[in-house]
Amino acid sequence: VWFSGLRGAVAFALAITLDETRWTYAPVVVTTTLSAILFSNLVIGPLTKPLLLSLGLVKRAPAVVRAGELLLDDDLGMDDV
Repeated sequence: VWFSGLRGAVAFALAITLDETRWTYAPVVVTTTLSAILFSNLVIGPLTKPLLLSLGLVKRAPAVVRAGELLLDDDLGMDDV
């Protein structure tokens, strides 16, 4: 969940439900939440594939595919996920 950025929607939904009349720091919480979501999606998100490859959880895809060849699940390593 951390590397995929899936927690962002829940965090944002909770942040925008804060009542600004009862809690004066609601805009700060929304801004901070959006900053954390953007950071996790733009910086940590692209690191997901290298992390999975380095942990050996996914096989590397073939570097070159010739025209006319069919890609099967075995070639992509998806059967191990």
